[in-house]
Amino acid sequence: MILKLSFRNFLKNLKLSIFLIIGTMISSALIVGALSVNDSIKMWNERKITENFGVADARIVRRGVLPFQQLPIPEYVISSVMKKGFISKILPAKETLGRVEKSGMFMDCLVLGVSSEKLSNFLGRKITLDKKEAIVSKSLSERMNLHVGDVFKIHFPFGSLSLVVGMIGEKGFLNYRGFGGETSGSIFLDENLLKMMGPNVLYISYNVELDKHPIVSKELESYDLKVMNMKYELLNSPGNQVLGYVLLAFSSFSIMSSVLIVYIFYSSLSYERMRTLATLKVLGFTRKGLTSVLLLEGLLYLIVSSVLGSILGIVIGKELLIMIKKSISSFLEGTMIYVDDIPYAISFRTFVTGFFVGVFLPFLILLFFSSKLAKKPAVNFLREMFTGTENAKRKGSVNIILIITGVFLLFLKKDYLVLLGISLISLGLASIFKLLSLPLALFLIFFSIYTNTSGVYDLLSKGASFFIASFLLATGLIPIFRNLSKKRSSVTTLVGLSYVERFPKKSYMMGFIFGIIILLMTLLYTIPYNITNFVDDRLKEGLFGYDFMVFKNPLKLLDTRDLPVAKGLKKVSRVEVTQFVWKGKKRIVAFVDDNFLRDSIIPAEKEKTWRERLKEPGTILIGLY
Repeated sequence: MILKLSFRNFLKNLKLSIFLIIGTMISSALIVGALSVNDSIKMWNERKITENFGVADARIVRRGVLPFQQLPIPEYVISSVMKKGFISKILPAKETLGRVEKSGMFMDCLVLGVSSEKLSNFLGRKITLDKKEAIVSKSLSERMNLHVGDVFKIHFPFGSLSLVVGMIGEKGFLNYRGFGGETSGSIFLDENLLKMMGPNVLYISYNVELDKHPIVSKELESYDLKVMNMKYELLNSPGNQVLGYVLLAFSSFSIMSSVLIVYIFYSSLSYERMRTLATLKVLGFTRKGLTSVLLLEGLLYLIVSSVLGSILGIVIGKELLIMIKKSISSFLEGTMIYVDDIPYAISFRTFVTGFFVGVFLPFLILLFFSSKLAKKPAVNFLREMFTGTENAKRKGSVNIILIITGVFLLFLKKDYLVLLGISLISLGLASIFKLLSLPLALFLIFFSIYTNTSGVYDLLSKGASFFIASFLLATGLIPIFRNLSKKRSSVTTLVGLSYVERFPKKSYMMGFIFGIIILLMTLLYTIPYNITNFVDDRLKEGLFGYDFMVFKNPLKLLDTRDLPVAKGLKKVSRVEVTQFVWKGKKRIVAFVDDNFLRDSIIPAEKEKTWRERLKEPGTILIGLY
């Protein structure tokens, strides 16, 4: 009988059923979508560690003052590093940048000159490097279409080499892509082929846990070395942390919104079922039976909504990941940094979280409402259906507390606290005197608009003021709309407006949650699009209107101030950049030529008279920030 009644309520009220399913489905979809993107980024980083680093945990270079050249590491320093107890393996290497050429294609990459014996010891397997062969990383071979036996050229500042692909580095350190895991790839060749004084980079493998890498590496700083803990820094990089914070904020908001949505939806379900529960109680149903009827009906909604919400969450997660990848690709276009595809992934933890919020938590809320309703006499059911009264005493106490709190905040003489205090006073007065809702709402809106904001707290206070003002505006306009629509609108419209007027807090909270969800989804879809357009516009403009920059080692300019220019270039400007200390901070100054003042494009420029004034002796241009 109980099961039959639950199915009857589910099928008979199809509109309400769809409404509840969609509401609960949205909460599950938001949670699964947000958390799955976080899972994808995390698994992507873990995959990079396995595929691009292997046994290499850290990269060590010598501290120096030459930005264009890494100094060789003395042999006694290498021996001292090898004796450290927390280091299990070490690989000295001659590292430089090179440009690979094959069939008219060019690509920049890392070049590592190593000893076959030391590379074999580092990797734990036999590796042979002939003088005419090279090991090409898998990522570079795929981008340059290189295979075993192919001949290619690699260009250096000191000359070029013609080599044969002897092996493809499929995985681990042989597929090394820089200490950030973001370059196009690497080439390993015999150390004698590179005309360098000695190894300038050390790759080491620790025998301690990952979390201890930055702690033990501090012991190496006494040798005037700079240690980059590649695996640790990759997982804890600022970029990953910012992305994690954004996803965490979205995930936290999704969970919070889901709880509120489910609470409101199932409180509405409980209210709609009052008539049925009152009838069943009169017919002799026990408290346990009434609870079971409402719980079984709620489980039907939860099962359907959880399945649909999980499917929708996967779709949302994939769309979010695509937008993130587009934004990253747009920023890195034209650079040496190459980001491979980020595969979509969902962890078991995400499913558990989605289940908890999408199924278990709504079930507890439903159990709370069903138990609460089952304890009431039938007369109370009917009274609440037709009156819907609230505890006037408790309501009045809350309003008085709001007014007192607002007055107290006014005396603190902080701008953001004063605005918040005025908002609380307005809310308390409008709750006591309904006619004041509309004028107080308009007052708060205009007062907030013309209030100066100079900090984070001011913005938060203004946001809270707008939130309260919108609530008062809604409660003030609804009675007006209801009175105007008595003669022109249908009964359905009047009932709807009456419900909103009768339960303003519940109605506004539901509208607010859905409004925030729509706003958040709109931002998530529009921000990557606008970022892509912004980057495209900047690529069309170039850097100050130029397509690329060429840096020259200042050590090679000691005997001349001129830079050679290739033929066929339309616009060329020569700029000398140096660094100085001003007011305890390092500043950069650029000395530009007349070509730059004539041809450069500056998007924020409003007038061009400064270009001529800058040619006057003793004149400089300082940026605003």
